[in-house]
Amino acid sequence: MALASGNKHFKPKKNIVALKNDLATLPIWLDNNYLIDKHAVTTEWLEQITDLSVSHTLSSTIDYTLLDKVDMWGWNNNEVYRLKQLGVSQKLMPDDYQLRQIRHLTERQTAIDAMKFISNKFCHIQIPKPAQRVESLKEIETMFDHYNEIVLKSPLSESGKGVYFTKKDISQSIKGWIKKELAQNGYIIAEKRYSVIQNFAMEFQTSTSDCLFIGYSLFNTNGKSYTGNILLDDKEIEHLITKMVDSQLLNQIRNTLIKFINKELTPYYEGYIGVDMFIFNDNDILRLHPCVEINLRATMGLMAHNFYKKFVADNKRGFFRVDFYKNSNELLTDHNERCKKLPLRIKNGRITGGYISLCPIMEGTKYRVRVEISD
Repeated sequence: MALASGNKHFKPKKNIVALKNDLATLPIWLDNNYLIDKHAVTTEWLEQITDLSVSHTLSSTIDYTLLDKVDMWGWNNNEVYRLKQLGVSQKLMPDDYQLRQIRHLTERQTAIDAMKFISNKFCHIQIPKPAQRVESLKEIETMFDHYNEIVLKSPLSESGKGVYFTKKDISQSIKGWIKKELAQNGYIIAEKRYSVIQNFAMEFQTSTSDCLFIGYSLFNTNGKSYTGNILLDDKEIEHLITKMVDSQLLNQIRNTLIKFINKELTPYYEGYIGVDMFIFNDNDILRLHPCVEINLRATMGLMAHNFYKKFVADNKRGFFRVDFYKNSNELLTDHNERCKKLPLRIKNGRITGGYISLCPIMEGTKYRVRVEISD
């Protein structure tokens, strides 16, 4: 949302501030080392990350002027401005031109461009048509000549925000949203609504010269928003996917995406990239949608992938979920009950079973990322 606003003085809503604060330590599971405010953690949580050999440093104060590297979950003008105010060197952060490029490339138009790139390489295979960039209500209404239901998406939005499903009889509230989006952004993304069987993603990381495939993320949604990941080994995830679509096609799509990323994204962006995909039912035939969305940032799917790879014992399964409780006392009660019923078991620095909250549950905490590993 900060990226979409483009405003260095962007002020998020209270729920976003709460999520940011409650999950502030989440990147510790992604990076090799992490500087932790010792006043924002619990003894219980510190013992768990120590047992899992998570590299970290406890501190009561941080001198930002001494930093020589910054790894950001996702860049935007607001974060750059905030870090500058704290004394971080501009050399460690994107400049205005790079920020404009990141914002531009994060728009859903990039996924359309990727789909066109893929379609040119796979013209002999039936894959979905790229989503459409529409600039009027009339263009949207014309799509119903071909589709019974369509999905409308804001050019820049995340986690189910700015996404609407509609049939031919478009409601007045959605028409109002369309009018507002067109006035603000000039266009909307529209595409057929598919019968989704399984969501997943390919996770990549770019450097100044190349793009590396990291692995898979197998995740679930409630139709619009992310709800959590299934924790499995990459080989198992690939095995599940290739039961539904051809393995050779999956590998070719991955290689084609690497070519697209190197051509269109790597020159302007260095960091994590997640490409969302899904398997869908097309008249009782399972097909692959190879590029629904492209995220130029770390994602929960990337976090789930890395957590499983680094901290879960071989051949174990589990899930990774984000929870929200309106009442923080209810979350604390649930946390304590899960600790008793599903005690965390660790062997040789890896989880063999049980429950763990990836961030400390403090007084007032309302958001949690939890992992549960089955025997």
